[in-house]
Amino acid sequence: MLSWVEIDSARLRSNIDAFRTVTAPGTALMAVVNRTPEDQRHLAVHAGHCVELNEADQAAWDSGGYALLEATTLSGTAEQVGSKLEGLANSGVTEIVFQPCGPDPERELERFLEVAR
Repeated sequence: MLSWVEIDSARLRSNIDAFRTVTAPGTALMAVVNRTPEDQRHLAVHAGHCVELNEADQAAWDSGGYALLEATTLSGTAEQVGSKLEGLANSGVTEIVFQPCGPDPERELERFLEVAR
């Protein structure tokens, strides 16, 4: 089981930097982000976070960022999420941090709970 302590931060930073500069979604996202004054970027990047796509998110999505969802998130149909949860449990994961997204977080929590049981 991988814990946060075991993550190689230099490797993680390298992967994040590669996403930002090498992939089409990363390039599109950073083109929008870099138009924002540097002292305001953190807030601008998180505008609409977990509720709607902001301009940078939309640019990344339109450039193919949607292709990263399956490999990097626990999202999909109820059957897909259930299968991913089962795989995680079978590999020793005992806790999940869940961030409901969208305009109805209560509904998202209820749907996740139904699948996670």
